[in-house]
Amino acid sequence: MKPNLGLMEALIRIACGMTICTVAGSLYARKPWSNMLLLGIMFGGMKLGSGILRFCPVTYMCEQQDTHKEKAE
Repeated sequence: MKPNLGLMEALIRIACGMTICTVAGSLYARKPWSNMLLLGIMFGGMKLGSGILRFCPVTYMCEQQDTHKEKAE
């Protein structure tokens, strides 16, 4: 996996992911029956993981789509 995120963007994703996980986790401790908070925890975890690995699959797919369009022209 080749990193496709810059250092600054990775740091921002790590900070946002940790914030989302922390807020959703603390709210989930009060309301464990809420499924939306579980989705928030998973979303924060995805942001945290993409920041640590410096790889975003959505960015990768968009870059691949752009290169295929350039080759077709």
